[in-house]
Amino acid sequence: MMPDQCDLDFCASITRRGGSNLWLVSRALPKAKRSLFAATYASMRFIDDYVDDEYQLLCEHERISKQAEALSVLESWKAQARQAITGSASDLDPHHAIAPVFRAMAATVGNSDLGERPWLALSAAMHSDIQNSPLETWDDFYGYAEGATVAPTAVYLYILLCKNEGSEYQLDLESDLFDLAREMAIFCYLVHIIRDLCKDAAGGGRLLTVPRELLSDIKQSDGPMLEKACRSLLERADHHRLKMEQAKADSRQLMKSREKLVFDGLLGIYLSMHNQMRENPLASLQSNSETLEAQARKALGLTP
Repeated sequence: MMPDQCDLDFCASITRRGGSNLWLVSRALPKAKRSLFAATYASMRFIDDYVDDEYQLLCEHERISKQAEALSVLESWKAQARQAITGSASDLDPHHAIAPVFRAMAATVGNSDLGERPWLALSAAMHSDIQNSPLETWDDFYGYAEGATVAPTAVYLYILLCKNEGSEYQLDLESDLFDLAREMAIFCYLVHIIRDLCKDAAGGGRLLTVPRELLSDIKQSDGPMLEKACRSLLERADHHRLKMEQAKADSRQLMKSREKLVFDGLLGIYLSMHNQMRENPLASLQSNSETLEAQARKALGLTP
């Protein structure tokens, strides 16, 4: 079964929101893989936008009063995604807010060996966000990142690596897909966090995913605290950049030429940002106003 073009157009209306780097470079994918990308990315983008841009930005009182509703939205999303992947498209809810996305998923992911694991992992991370579960340690951070960034990266890596025949997709991979994606995903995630450090912290800190362990460590050392947070995150990004080199090489070796161009283009954006951060670790802080920096320090509890 080929995906319906109207359903794909609906997916595209979600994937191109904000003109993300992922959407921009993915336009170079082969047509069949663009369909798979549209369905998978739209499904994940919908629930992430709902949690981050609708629920998380509510005031504390509203978040508490609407928490049960948000959890219900998440559970409905997860159930429909699982139905699209493992069940029958005819049993999907035609009245769901993104019903066309799930139909497109059924016609793409449902004809693949990708499976439901990435959507279950993302659901767990979104559940933590709605529950406002604290990230106390780096272990907590990595556990959360498994759903928030490793799962979506694993899906995209599948798209780049899989073989496509007609409406079916298949990947013959000796290693675990999540293991292959993990270091690249966490490196890119840390670069994102550093880039948006001031903005996310100044917004109240709910969108800032750094463990309290980091904040505790930098409070015990000398120097401007926000700068220390930035440098500490950069050191961790350096670590994951080194660790991802083998996975990067292994992945490229399995890709066709066009997929390599897409892969190199996307990863190159993050490598370039990271290089700039290395050259001037405080650039992301200096580009923000003093008022924004002050708000960020207060939200993070870093005010001297």
